[in-house]
Amino acid sequence: MNALRAEEVYAEALGRQVRLTRSFFEASQEVVDQEARRRQPAGRNLAREGSENPYEEFLECLLFYYREYREDAMAAERGI
Repeated sequence: MNALRAEEVYAEALGRQVRLTRSFFEASQEVVDQEARRRQPAGRNLAREGSENPYEEFLECLLFYYREYREDAMAAERGI
């Protein structure tokens, strides 16, 4: 295989890897969104209506609650 063909094969493989990674993250985002919709109480939306990126806002909200829970658990362990 000559050098030019090797570069073409590498570029094709890299392109497939990028598409596969992108589709994985899009599918992951969809699963998280579906699960969030399924688990949230009726009428309660963790992302603001009309938000530019509801997925990022959902993750920020999730991380906020996780940090709050973790801080409470650590305080309970210390007996505060």
